[in-house]
Amino acid sequence: MFSDEELETDKSARDIWNGLYALEKGNITESMRYFDILEKRWNKIREKGEKLTNIVEKEFKNKGAQIIEFSNKEDGEP
Repeated sequence: MFSDEELETDKSARDIWNGLYALEKGNITESMRYFDILEKRWNKIREKGEKLTNIVEKEFKNKGAQIIEFSNKEDGEP
């Protein structure tokens, strides 16, 4: 789901740390900025994952129908 380059350049851990650090300092605005960046980045990733899941589910359903059809033919059904 992630390329090597995406993993190498991901800043999620940094943004979480900075957001928590800002919150600890009492700087809510700065903390919210980091978590907003993080949320936008991960929403894009979540959408990518959902698209991939839909493709796999569609292929599975297609193959499942073929397996059922094959199974019925072996039982002597038309």
